[in-house]
Amino acid sequence: MQTLRHAIPRRTLLLLLAACTPSKGQTYGFVAVLGNDTTSVERVTRTGDHIVSDAVGRSPTVTRRHWEADLRPDGSIKTWSMDTYIPNAPVSNQRLHHTAAFGNQSLEFSRRTSEGTKTFSYKKTYAETVPWNAFV
Repeated sequence: MQTLRHAIPRRTLLLLLAACTPSKGQTYGFVAVLGNDTTSVERVTRTGDHIVSDAVGRSPTVTRRHWEADLRPDGSIKTWSMDTYIPNAPVSNQRLHHTAAFGNQSLEFSRRTSEGTKTFSYKKTYAETVPWNAFV
């Protein structure tokens, strides 16, 4: 009787702990080459409705990028941001921060450098718009 009474709470505890364990994300990697020359590498991880990526490129200059996106339940992008570091750029353009917000009727973009932030808004004219990371 004593064993059964203590076994039920332990089983319940184990089930609760298993349910609270964070799920692993899906991680992918990409390597871009030009002939035998590696031009960039990128790692992308999706966990639930959040995507994170880190990339390093060296064509035409060395560039490090970190971007994140939040998705809606249908998989479309809700928000996106990217931080870029270009060590050989002029100091005013070494660190860039971009954001995008995809609303039902409009798109809002911003670009921040050491000189300030510029924001742009557009009326949404296409069914879907995606930030395109053409550098990787």
